Amino acid sequence: LEAGASTLAVADTVEGRVLRESGIEAPIIVLSRCTDTEAVCEYNLIPSVSSYAYAERLNETALNKGKQVDIHLKINTGMSRLGFDSDAVSEVKKISRLSNLRIAGAFSHFAVSDVDDGEEFTRRQYECFNCFIDNLLREGISIQMKHICNSGGTFSYPDMHLDAVRCG
Repeated sequence: LEAGASTLAVADTVEGRVLRESGIEAPIIVLSRCTDTEAVCEYNLIPSVSSYAYAERLNETALNKGKQVDIHLKINTGMSRLGFDSDAVSEVKKISRLSNLRIAGAFSHFAVSDVDDGEEFTRRQYECFNCFIDNLLREGISIQMKHICNSGGTFSYPDMHLDAVRCG
């Protein structure tokens, strides 16, 4: 934050809780799967969402606590570990209708942006991400913050920085 960051990203809700308890008030995005919906609401964290089932559970917790929760959509662009696949626009549209969630951002993660021969795959991931975002926009869902560059992407692909980068 002292270096100019306006938003932080952490691996899990435990790290988010520690930052909040240390007095950090800046927005905190949790990049991994957040199973603790209570902590998300209690510590005002921004969880990554990669399924309607999780979004529905999070919405129910937020509703019960009288909270509005900002979320970031995790888009699968090739790592195939976690995230919405390219055909999941209808699932995201359902999420956009949940009463206590607000889609504030979307992200993906470059798998090989720091590898010498990774440019072709990295560029395909970037195109896949932007295609998904464009499909959401056609459905009336605009994304406020888009981010895909990890440390390798930040340094190797300045043309892909979008709205934020995630240096670690």
